[in-house]
Amino acid sequence: MHVREWGSEAGRPLVFWHALGSGTSGAYLTEVAPTLTAAGLWLLAPDAPGFGESPALPPERYETGSVVGMVRGLLDERGIDRAILMGHSWGGTIMTAFAAANPERVDGLVLVDSGQMDYQDAPGFPHGKSYDDLVEDARAPERTIRTTAEDFEHDAQEEVRRPITPELMEAFRAGLREEDGQLVSIVTPETRASAMYGLMDTRVTESWPAIAEAGTPILLLLATEPKETREQNRRAAAVFAERFPEAEIHFLEGAGHDLFADAGPELARI
Repeated sequence: MHVREWGSEAGRPLVFWHALGSGTSGAYLTEVAPTLTAAGLWLLAPDAPGFGESPALPPERYETGSVVGMVRGLLDERGIDRAILMGHSWGGTIMTAFAAANPERVDGLVLVDSGQMDYQDAPGFPHGKSYDDLVEDARAPERTIRTTAEDFEHDAQEEVRRPITPELMEAFRAGLREEDGQLVSIVTPETRASAMYGLMDTRVTESWPAIAEAGTPILLLLATEPKETREQNRRAAAVFAERFPEAEIHFLEGAGHDLFADAGPELARI
């Protein structure tokens, strides 16, 4: 895997796993990295296989246990005994699974609109779909990017709930490549389908008992937009707080599921 790094190896290690999107990668830490490294953190953010600059793998390698092994391998390769783990969306599922299986290697868990509930209980979860079904879903125009650079920047600003900084645009562009004068998604429908299929049977709540028993410190950051998301997260946070009474939970006002895009500076401050 290609691993993006910020800060010094003398800092406290934080490993980040990104979301499953049409233009995501480890570069999603680009804008928030200066704030985090100034706090003494050493950031390592892999591009998941098939995203950013990492080559894709066969579909079976995206099963949650296999991806957890990739995180463990990164820690081993860098000589890191313990780290803070941070995950956004898909990444939160991976990091909760890692924390449950390897609590002795986790200093803390930062969950970015993830880990607060089972995705199987969320509206739109692809229950019963095959791998081939998921590939077809991933080929839908709304789930891919193919556009000019000018249109991409315009459309991105239309979707993000704050002015886009050059650093945030850099993070977005890291998940794209140029083809015939256009910007297109690096991640293929097959890779997105593989990652989604690998998640189908993974319930984050099954990781909760081991994490609670270990007493792992948790920071949970939650979206508030749109209205349905706020209500869903309000209910989920109540259950999460009951299970993890010591967890620190923050709702980021005016932010949708992509908290890095909508509220990166506030996310970093917290």
